[in-house]
Amino acid sequence: MSSKLTESRVKCYELLQSATPKDFIDVSFVRVVHQTVASAFPECIRVPRKGTAVTSPSGGAQRDDTDRLHDIFAACIQIGLTSVIAHFIDEISNDADCVSADAVEARLRDGENVFRCMTELMREAKEEMTKVLKKEKKNENEEEEEEERLAHSMVTFQAARRAFEALGAENVDGKERRSNASNAMMIEKLNESRDEAIDLANKAEAALWAC
Repeated sequence: MSSKLTESRVKCYELLQSATPKDFIDVSFVRVVHQTVASAFPECIRVPRKGTAVTSPSGGAQRDDTDRLHDIFAACIQIGLTSVIAHFIDEISNDADCVSADAVEARLRDGENVFRCMTELMREAKEEMTKVLKKEKKNENEEEEEEERLAHSMVTFQAARRAFEALGAENVDGKERRSNASNAMMIEKLNESRDEAIDLANKAEAALWAC
């Protein structure tokens, strides 16, 4: 992942930084931001998740708006704006008064949609970390690249933990959290995912120290 600043990356950062949580349930805004992310950080644009892609008139798969939001969150993690995700959960997903008659907007704000996004990002970061740890270092440039990849994985795990806690994982620090997660099965999933995120973040940190 290149850290080189370009005009498109600066524009993307400024757009994400200045957006409000409610902006991310505005379908037109999500699509504009996604185009900006695709231009600045093409590595954050992933293959549409199975079951979410729709078919175009030509028969090809098209990305839906929940996939676009997932790509945007991936970019937020990459450029150090994980607070965007946290604020979205606090002010949108966990706000029972934030409702929409529009089906797409309702899916975007749904906490389970955010949960799926963060579990997928965590899974991808875990796979990336595993590849790095299995690879034999050959030279200084490769070592620096691998340290960068490990650091990105660690930040992803940390962001996932904060997201799972905000969505309703049971407290490990004694603090009260506002959440719409009332289903016992969902809370159990959040707890398990939060615990995995903590474990993975610790492994990534240990690997970085060993580099």
